Amino acid sequence: MQRRNIILIGVVSALVVLNLWRWLPDSDDSALPAAETAPTAQITAASLRLRGVAADDTGGSPARNLFSEWTPAPKRTKKAKAVAVSKKSVKRVSAADMARKAALAELGKYSLAGVVIRSGHPLAFLLKDDQRYAAKVGEVVDGHVRIDHITVHEVVLKEMETHVTRTVILSDE
Repeated sequence: MQRRNIILIGVVSALVVLNLWRWLPDSDDSALPAAETAPTAQITAASLRLRGVAADDTGGSPARNLFSEWTPAPKRTKKAKAVAVSKKSVKRVSAADMARKAALAELGKYSLAGVVIRSGHPLAFLLKDDQRYAAKVGEVVDGHVRIDHITVHEVVLKEMETHVTRTVILSDE
């Protein structure tokens, strides 16, 4: 055995010996003084009854139910005055305007990665999300965007349905 185990066994056995007198039954009850003997306890239903403070002297319900949700009363705010809106002030957006805005947003997703000029014909490299395109002037990209013009620093894109154009400048990315 290891020295550590021997020390632990010795400490445990010393504690058992020191507390042995608590576990042994008393053979001589007359040796204890009369003041230390416990009186026999009488257990009755009245002694087991739960005692507490009444919620209300009148016998009513408590002021708040602990099992229900409670939210504070809303704060009063000033009422907003109703404003009359004339038909002239309401701007109506037509379907064509919405289509132009959507096309402009779609063209805004393209970025120009670079331009290569081969034998006098420029070739633009475009990026859109995770897609890459290489296109010349007049070619259609993504099925609905035509390349109108290519220079060294920019490309002009035109959406074919709405004829919206956008110039995309060479990016540093």
